[in-house]
Amino acid sequence: MHLVLYSFRICPFVERTNILLNEKNIECERVYVDIRNKPDWFLKLSPLGKVPVLSADKAIIFESTVINEYLDEISSLPLLYPNDPIQKARNKSWIEWGSTLVFDAYYMTLASNKLEFVEKQKIVNSKLVLLEQELRNTPFFNGEKFSMIDLAYAPLFRRFDSLVRQFSIDTLEQYPKLKIWSNHILKKESVQNGFAHNFDEEFYQLLKLKGSCLISSETKNCI
Repeated sequence: MHLVLYSFRICPFVERTNILLNEKNIECERVYVDIRNKPDWFLKLSPLGKVPVLSADKAIIFESTVINEYLDEISSLPLLYPNDPIQKARNKSWIEWGSTLVFDAYYMTLASNKLEFVEKQKIVNSKLVLLEQELRNTPFFNGEKFSMIDLAYAPLFRRFDSLVRQFSIDTLEQYPKLKIWSNHILKKESVQNGFAHNFDEEFYQLLKLKGSCLISSETKNCI
C-alpha cells in the first residue's frame, strides 16, 4: 500500500501521526504543505482544509485520530489501544479532551501581553489539575505499556518542554504525575523522531511571527 501523509512541520496533530508511524515502523511518504498559504490542490484534497491528511492508495483519510486508528489497525501487533472496552473508551475520551488542551496551550503561548497570558495560563492550569487527578498510572497513562493516548499527548508535552528550555516557564511544575508521564514519553525514540529536528527554533519563529509576548527580553512582558 502506498501511503502519503500531507503535513506541516510543527503541527501537533501531524506530530501524533509521525510518532505512530515511527512506533509501528510504517513506511510513508511525506508531502509538506504551507498551511498559511494553502495551495488549491490541497484544498481540493482536504475536506476541512487542515493537516494531517493521509492518502492510502489514493483513498483520502482526514482527522488525526481517524488516521492513527486506521494506521494502527493495518499495521503489526500489538495495537496501541487497551484491549478492555472500558479502558479503550476511557483512553479515547481523554484523547479528545486532550485535543482541546492542545489548543488552550497554543493560545496561551500566543498571548500578546501579560494579562492575556495569565488568563490563558489559568485555563491551561485548570485542565492540568483535572488531568493530574485522572492519571492513575505511570510511567505511561495505562501503566508500563506505551499506547495511543501517550502519543496523543506527546506534542503538548514537547511544547511544554520547549517553554522550560527557552523561556524558563515550567507549566508542569505543580503536577508531579504529569511530569513523570511527560518525561517518559519524551524519552522514547519514536517520539523524539516525530518532531522537526530543529523544533525549538521553529517553535520560537512561530511565536515571533504571531507576536507572542514571550518573544521579548527574558520574557518580561509575560512573566
